[in-house]
Amino acid sequence: PGGRSRATDASGILVVLGGVRDLTEIEEWAVKEACQRLGIEQRLFALGYMPELTSKCIKAFEGAAAVGFLQDALKACADVRWQAPEVENPIQPPRTPLHIVYEIPYGIRIADFVCRFEAAVLLVDVFRASHSSYDDRALSLVDCAGDALSFRNRDLHGVLRSDDATDCLQTLARRARRCAIQEVIANEFEFSRSQSIRLRRLLVLQADAEVANLRRADFPCYSLTGGEPTKVSMAALASGVTVVFSEGAGLDLKLRSCRVKVEKFLRASVGPRSTGPAFVSLLHNEGLLAPTIDPDLAVRPPRAAAPPSLGKGVVERRDASPRRPTLPTASAWDDVRRPPSTSSASSAAG
Repeated sequence: PGGRSRATDASGILVVLGGVRDLTEIEEWAVKEACQRLGIEQRLFALGYMPELTSKCIKAFEGAAAVGFLQDALKACADVRWQAPEVENPIQPPRTPLHIVYEIPYGIRIADFVCRFEAAVLLVDVFRASHSSYDDRALSLVDCAGDALSFRNRDLHGVLRSDDATDCLQTLARRARRCAIQEVIANEFEFSRSQSIRLRRLLVLQADAEVANLRRADFPCYSLTGGEPTKVSMAALASGVTVVFSEGAGLDLKLRSCRVKVEKFLRASVGPRSTGPAFVSLLHNEGLLAPTIDPDLAVRPPRAAAPPSLGKGVVERRDASPRRPTLPTASAWDDVRRPPSTSSASSAAG
């Protein structure tokens, strides 16, 4: 009612996540056997091409469920019986620059916000992947007084530890200057355009938890089929995306005075701020964010191509009875349970 975001029902969905390591054969068999015995549908998830930190994967699930992406992806992929590509190193979709603008809530100034734990977490969600970083991202902090601070990955060092991230942010905070939000957006887009001759269009998404949910694009920008080159619209490759985390109306009016033309503006909820940056980062990695903001950018795949989804997609498992893996013998389990000897522990530590 009143334009507020619609709560979505994600109850009844159990996610078995291979986080810091993949599931073992025994673990996969146990889940599959239990689902078949209880009559529960089992579907295979792939969150995308980019290996991500476990914490960001969990946030992506939470954000997707909050706005209905997760439920829609499950249904769409099950309807057409989507199959995962059988390639070890699939072609990664090309990415355009992503700029995240974070309006600091509750009247907190930049100098105070950078000392908070949530600021350190925000750096990880925007700039860090698993064993890599994103050099095509920019983050801008804007406070209630109109001060702004913008920076990129090259300005950061060792942000996976919260203390290091806080020290880095406190140093960067000295660069904060008075700047209207439309100028913050224009400055970063012009910098990105100076680095890429193909960048021509600016798309802006205002992430506002108080309005209707972001709707998943009916057709993905990329055809995620096994091993084939991804199908990308030229307009999408020429589009930079800015996501502004800000509550309340009026941003669209401010952008009318922006010196860079905003080709498409959308105000929608991407879930709570605690999961929003990680969620939109994943969508952007998979080429799904730009066509979600501007559906005209989507490339309509052939009828048999992969359906729209979160990342690579979700596949419904309809296999026959599971093949029971070779389980360890009793003596092997005893070896697993038995604590290591002092000498072996010392050797491992050495």
